[in-house]
Amino acid sequence: MASFRFPLPGQRRFDLKVDIVLLVLLFLSFIWLAWINQNQKKEKALLAEAHFTDSVQLVQDRLDGELHRLNMLNQLTTAFLNQGIPNEQSWGNFVEGLKLKRFFPHLFGLMFSPKEPGNLRISLVAPQARQQSMLGLDLGPDLLRDALSSMDRNEPILSEIGYLPGMQTKILGFWVIMPHFVLSHSLGWSLAPVDLERFIKDALDNHYEELQLVLYQEGQPIYQTPVQPAISELNASFPLSFGGQIWQVHLKPGSLFYQQHKIILEQRNNVIAWFLGLMSIWALMRTLIYSLSGDGDPGELRQALAEKDRFFSLIAHDLKSPFNSLLTICNLLVHESENLKPAELKTLAKNAYHTASLALTLLHNLLDWAKRQQGSLKPEPGPINLIDLVEPNLQLLGAAAENKGISLNSDLKEDCWVWVDENMVLTVVRNLLSNAIKFTGPGGKIQVTAIDQPGKAIRLCIDDSGVGMDEAQIKGLFKGGWGHSKPGTDGEMGTGLGLYVCREFISANNGHLTATSKLGQGSCFTISLPRADSSGA
Repeated sequence: MASFRFPLPGQRRFDLKVDIVLLVLLFLSFIWLAWINQNQKKEKALLAEAHFTDSVQLVQDRLDGELHRLNMLNQLTTAFLNQGIPNEQSWGNFVEGLKLKRFFPHLFGLMFSPKEPGNLRISLVAPQARQQSMLGLDLGPDLLRDALSSMDRNEPILSEIGYLPGMQTKILGFWVIMPHFVLSHSLGWSLAPVDLERFIKDALDNHYEELQLVLYQEGQPIYQTPVQPAISELNASFPLSFGGQIWQVHLKPGSLFYQQHKIILEQRNNVIAWFLGLMSIWALMRTLIYSLSGDGDPGELRQALAEKDRFFSLIAHDLKSPFNSLLTICNLLVHESENLKPAELKTLAKNAYHTASLALTLLHNLLDWAKRQQGSLKPEPGPINLIDLVEPNLQLLGAAAENKGISLNSDLKEDCWVWVDENMVLTVVRNLLSNAIKFTGPGGKIQVTAIDQPGKAIRLCIDDSGVGMDEAQIKGLFKGGWGHSKPGTDGEMGTGLGLYVCREFISANNGHLTATSKLGQGSCFTISLPRADSSGA
């Protein structure tokens, strides 16, 4: 029987049986590659069709979702207007609080027109609107007809797609017209002009450059994304219905779609073969070098191997959080589906989809980052808004917190910019939030705040009301190593490397990680990060 004895650094040992086994593995991997190439053409067509079908469904869901988000804007505006017809200052304050640029980036603003016989004239435009020139604009008989129809139906109406009036340049879009009443008395309408190209681009996200989308209105093409369709029989169409309008959407794959699909196919097919081949070559070279020469620094090699072990442990630690959230949702669907209402089932399905999307994004980020490391964890800092380091993690871990009955909140300003490696600090925040959830019991609270003092580093604080720690535990927090992790309030387990690696990452970004805690009262972890200009420069 072959003995697999790899030499340690500095030892001279050569085992012919090991090399024969490794060469056989290498030979088998190339046979695997040859077999794949013979079957790749058929599999490529099937995978392309499945990939396109999934993409079409995703685009349809996102377009429907963007339209139905306008209902939320209508509800918020209705609640505000229940107080009566606003003045210029109160309307401006209300629109500023909505944060349109962040939550509705495709809107040019939110305007108000009182109900007047015979015309639809804008009387209020928030100072934050991108088109102040619309103040006093008469929107004409077509929009007046739509507005009266919305009032009769008491629901938002979308206008036909066309060039928006009152703009400095020609912009294709449509109007969202929302009627408002107080005690059955008509106040007027709130109106929001929508940039059609930005609306579709936001909805398609990364599919914008992969798919050609053509939008039809009353059988006529009205808009087309700047993507050349590939020569393919694949195509799909579906209706888009909301607010009295029914648009038809046609989709075709572009050339970039097939490039992405080809990459996925090759990665899936060749990963096993290339893994076997590279493993065989690496093991053979390692055996020959250290058996024949005996040269090398044992300390450097051990340090490199320890660094590699730490990095892969971190990846596994990060990926556990979204999959735990998915398992929680799936468990509810399996055991409680008969007791759940359709709306609750739909909410769970959306949460599962959102968590899976974030997990995939996390995996892509980790893999891309790993490719850049070249054997060492060197940061690549740049300007990043503090909200963009916290909000994705709150969404990712929201289901886990909700499952334990924990309140997870943040209070961050939009103008806090730091100069850090985005992936490193995202990983740190994700680990700290995961630990806070782990050691906080039902009914507890987790609060994320930022302290921004001019001329000083920006401090991000993650405060929980969990079990807390004594002084001995605080002193041993950042020592690292396997076996130092203790179970959470629900018996959750960890590797013990999380906080040790967190401190390494923050130090590599010229920051500091500290912790304060009281046993039985909770803990507070504070990350101090170098600031960047508010412009992101």
